[in-house]
Amino acid sequence: MHIEKLPRFQLAQLPTPVEKLVRLPRELGGPEWLIKRDDETGLALGGHKTRKLEFLVGAGGFMARSLRGVHFPGNNMPSL
Repeated sequence: MHIEKLPRFQLAQLPTPVEKLVRLPRELGGPEWLIKRDDETGLALGGHKTRKLEFLVGAGGFMARSLRGVHFPGNNMPSL
């Protein structure tokens, strides 16, 4: 099965940008480095956790362990 065919609930702002690192390769004297900015998904979770959550919610897996780990601690947080 192809991932494009799986149900998905859009949570993140994708795709995230890829940026060229300038100072690190210069300091190390190494090759060009690129970094994917998964901290810019628009959520505090970022990256693979957000993508996984999109598929779990899309499939209706609201009681999956991953979702319980996010839901219950968040339920007890004070309102801002």
